[in-house]
Amino acid sequence: MSASSDPIERSFEIAATRCADLTPLVYQRLFEQHPETRTMFRAQGRALVMESMLALTIAFFTIIRDTLRDLLGDEWSADMAQAWDRLLPDIDTFATAPA
Repeated sequence: MSASSDPIERSFEIAATRCADLTPLVYQRLFEQHPETRTMFRAQGRALVMESMLALTIAFFTIIRDTLRDLLGDEWSADMAQAWDRLLPDIDTFATAPA
């Protein structure tokens, strides 16, 4: 499998060589930065959960980016940072667009 030329994909590829599962790292950071979200994962189906998750969508992708950056260390490149910087506003646009 050849390395991706997309910096965001590449950041995930490098991360995969450093840890088997990114999920615990992402949720650890989420719960550290937003401790109120911990209880949301125990209360499935409640309106508060759905509203809060939508409101936290952008923060969540920012947390994923920050987790990748920390995990990659010196291999985190300017291209990766710039790609994420372009992606996050796009996600914000989609998340806040009227249905």
